[in-house]
Amino acid sequence: MKILYIAEKAKVGRAIASALGGLKSNQGYLEGKVNDDDVFVTWCSGHMLELFAPADYDIKYKTWNFETLPFCFSPYKKKVSSDKSKQAQLKIIKSLLATSDMVVNAGDPDDEGQLIVDDLVRFYNFKKPVKRILINDNNEKVVKKAIEKMVDNEKFEHMGWQAEARSVADQTLGLNFTRAYTLLNRLNGGEGVVSAGRVQSAMLGLVVRRTMEFNNHKENYFYAIQASFEIGGIKFSAKFNPSDKFIETNADKFDEKKRIIDADFAKQIVSDCNKAQAVVSSAETLSKSTPPPLPYNLIKLQQKASKKFNYDPDEVMKITQSLKDKDLITYNRTDSQYLNDEHFNDASSVLGTLKGNIPDLANGIVSADASYKGRVFDDSKTTAHHAIIPSEKSVDVSSLTVKERNIYMLIASSYIIQFYPDYEYNETKILLEVGDNNHAFTTTSNQPTKQGWKDFENDSDDDSDDDSDNKDDNKIDLAALNSGESGLCSLCDMTKEKTKPKPLYTMSTLLGDLTSASKYIKNPKLAKILKERDKDKKGESGGIGTPATRDSIIKLLFKRDFIEKKGKKIVSTKQGNDLYNSLSDAMKYPDLSAIWVEKFKGISSANDVSNFIDYVLKSNIEPEINNIKENKPAPAPKKDQETALCPVCKTHNMVRRNGKFGWYWGCLGYRDEDNQCKNIMNDVDGKPVAKVAKEKPVLSEFKCDKCDRPLIFRNGSNGRGDFWGCSGYSDKKKQCKNIIKDDNGKPLYEDKK
Repeated sequence: MKILYIAEKAKVGRAIASALGGLKSNQGYLEGKVNDDDVFVTWCSGHMLELFAPADYDIKYKTWNFETLPFCFSPYKKKVSSDKSKQAQLKIIKSLLATSDMVVNAGDPDDEGQLIVDDLVRFYNFKKPVKRILINDNNEKVVKKAIEKMVDNEKFEHMGWQAEARSVADQTLGLNFTRAYTLLNRLNGGEGVVSAGRVQSAMLGLVVRRTMEFNNHKENYFYAIQASFEIGGIKFSAKFNPSDKFIETNADKFDEKKRIIDADFAKQIVSDCNKAQAVVSSAETLSKSTPPPLPYNLIKLQQKASKKFNYDPDEVMKITQSLKDKDLITYNRTDSQYLNDEHFNDASSVLGTLKGNIPDLANGIVSADASYKGRVFDDSKTTAHHAIIPSEKSVDVSSLTVKERNIYMLIASSYIIQFYPDYEYNETKILLEVGDNNHAFTTTSNQPTKQGWKDFENDSDDDSDDDSDNKDDNKIDLAALNSGESGLCSLCDMTKEKTKPKPLYTMSTLLGDLTSASKYIKNPKLAKILKERDKDKKGESGGIGTPATRDSIIKLLFKRDFIEKKGKKIVSTKQGNDLYNSLSDAMKYPDLSAIWVEKFKGISSANDVSNFIDYVLKSNIEPEINNIKENKPAPAPKKDQETALCPVCKTHNMVRRNGKFGWYWGCLGYRDEDNQCKNIMNDVDGKPVAKVAKEKPVLSEFKCDKCDRPLIFRNGSNGRGDFWGCSGYSDKKKQCKNIIKDDNGKPLYEDKK
């Protein structure tokens, strides 16, 4: 019998070959004899097929116009990927399929992995038996066990069909809405592509609403009361913390967040408590512990890298892909933060490798206990993938780029810390009753009893998933206080504080909100559906997008000028706000994702996919598109004047536009997919004039004291004196922004030092 294993990635294919043993390598596959069977192992490179574009069905869809909207193609069709490297591998897979007696689907154990291989089986009309193996780790022992547990592929086909439904529906909805909103924008005098989609538009909604809330915030005031106490010889502070009953009785004195908003009321409480007797009504000390922060999944790593290094998500994706390609880390696009038992067995070896790879962490690694099995090792919580961890490959970290080294160090540190014991502490909570009116004050103190993982100096501390009550108001030990003890409220005071809106997003906080977007769904039932989907995923609670797609969607929102950065803050632009205001609520919020999740549960065949696409067309696409068409405005009068043919392409006209830096002329051929022209010209008295090439700066004999490249003399502006700048400023890979003052035509090195 000829058996063909098809893996999702080459690395998995080689792991299967290693587990089977005795297979020889060929171009794009391995082959050999196993138990009298002729065995072949080949692999894909992600999705090898792609959906037809609208113009592939009919040339009329190449032109964007309202007359062709809405469209939906049933049955939908697929074609070979346009990626040439994939085309070459597909020829190999096709030829192997043609002579095989059985196929083993070895795609990743998730819905996309199922679809990637099922796609090829259907595309090349393979009618013989198909089996399925589930591999979530390339360790040889794990792969052998997976092969032994081989089952019929039909048990998992529903997962592939669900991925298929999502893919086709997203394409259909995205293409329709992108064309509709782009055409609408053109009628209003706009230019460029206005893209829209299920996940993209919901992400935009998060940023727009946060920006609007921040900008429209009306400042109010509230009053916080705090006091100093001396009881049993211990001096400490506590905050006014009234009971719910007290707040209900004085409801008009508090806001919805239980903060005092009446100044006179606050002053009266201060007067009641100042120099009054204080009694400890409750004192409780509990022994608590906090385990080490879990290793990173992709989004947690992107958040950390954004906070620590200001790296964008797509940048982190590229860096981790580079590290993975060098076999220095495990799979990078994971949503899991857990490891399995096989990883625990490899711990000693991995730690030994890291000790050699990273001398700076050697002392911390020596103190790590490879025999300590913490909560991270949990087979039940590793599904399709596991956390990102270092491999056993040796490397001289100095050979890595700075960015690769930074990310590698984060991943290594988060792994090492797993072999440290829990941080242990005693938490004391004190409740006080003060004065004749028994005003309630509370305070908490935490006293470490065992440092555990906190002995290992690393960057994980601020990523810890400590319980929210693990916050201390006092650094001193309050465990000696007992219920019933009394003393003095030596000082009571109040502060007037301003209400604040939710802060604008940073890249880190936006990524965090994408993992819990269900909290923004208006319908509680839909919110619950999205949250339930992620119940077994650590770090996900009703999220939108996936670890593999979020960074690219955020990048697209920036590219389309829907959102922008102001310092480290992310805000929506006018164009983003305009698009948001034209969207339906189902698109603005994550509701649509929740609705689809519920529908996916019933999909298990090609017929179900067709029914779902028909539902999406009738329920989500047609009503929106028809509303846009019925209410679209008349074309805006052209403010820009057109001139003769573009001197570059000599096919399209030039058009005058008012851009960010003033008037300019652009060729209309930028819209032409077959004969695209991106010619841009300066505007002089309302006429297009060719751009004058900038004079190249003169490199001086003086060298930069930071990177040793030549300095360039610059004339200062805006009151700034002349200075010397490094010629490395324009080098994108190794940029140097060094600036040195000028001293009569020479750089003033000494002053800089």
